[in-house]
Amino acid sequence: APQGYTRLNIFSFERLARFALDALDVPMPSGLLAEEGRVMVLHALLMRLESELKLFRSSARRPGFAQQLSQLLGELQQHQFTPARLRALSARPDLRRELQDKLHDLALLFEAYTNWLAENELQDGNRLLDAATDALRSTLDPRPSTLDFQSLWLDGFAEMTPQELDLLAAVVPFCGRVTLAFCLENEPAAETSWLSIWSSIGKIFQQCRQRLASAPDCEVSVELLGRKSPNRFSNNPTLQHLEANWAIPRLPSTARSQTPISTIRLAACANPGAEAVFAAREMPPCSCAASTATTNRWRARFAATEFHSFSTGGNSWRITPWRN
Repeated sequence: APQGYTRLNIFSFERLARFALDALDVPMPSGLLAEEGRVMVLHALLMRLESELKLFRSSARRPGFAQQLSQLLGELQQHQFTPARLRALSARPDLRRELQDKLHDLALLFEAYTNWLAENELQDGNRLLDAATDALRSTLDPRPSTLDFQSLWLDGFAEMTPQELDLLAAVVPFCGRVTLAFCLENEPAAETSWLSIWSSIGKIFQQCRQRLASAPDCEVSVELLGRKSPNRFSNNPTLQHLEANWAIPRLPSTARSQTPISTIRLAACANPGAEAVFAAREMPPCSCAASTATTNRWRARFAATEFHSFSTGGNSWRITPWRN
């Protein structure tokens, strides 16, 4: 019989937080300030505190600066920084003066914004995940709760903020089974070089495993999915070897590869335009004369379009090759 899922929900972390609050019958945080409101408040605070700013004083009145500041404060909230922590970092003597001044200004504006929210009995929109986490943690006996996940899957995350990790750890006791999928070559070691392409996601893997292992009545197991064959490189042994040994390079043996490693070429291009022109010139010609002429004409027009587009000096380009 066909197998499938019923009552399947696909959540972002924000939607998961809203779903959890609704299932626990906890009212949504009142007075959540949206992004547009935060920008307006920060613009007013920049004007009020301009004389106390150090690094941001010359930029306080520039168009768009309040919006950039809003995005930065949002990231600080997601990583659970506080004005006091920023102020302590700004006092470190080993930091450059510019960085000390920037941290001072961020602490000043962050504190002023927090005080403004308290005075007006409002909350920042980034508090939603924290509110859901607090509600989940305050539930002493999760099993009889209306919030009950038979299975929870997490996939496609290369990075997670501390806010998201806290919410995930708080949801786990309400789940019968949790599967976290990470795109990794193998189980990462405790110490991984930051130069490794697996460094960032490897840290998230370790953090998730530590958080789940500390959860009550939670057994953690790691399953490594092997490589399946055929795959997209099955017809090209050289690329197949390169992909399989990208993290730890090693030369292929004759028995494992029938294509010499010299078939791979590296091309250094000065800019994206030069890269596109190089790729267009490397297009293989067709076998027949008529097709070859058409291909060469299309290739020349593609390269000309690329060169013209990237030489305009704009910040964005749209490339539309065409055939005759």
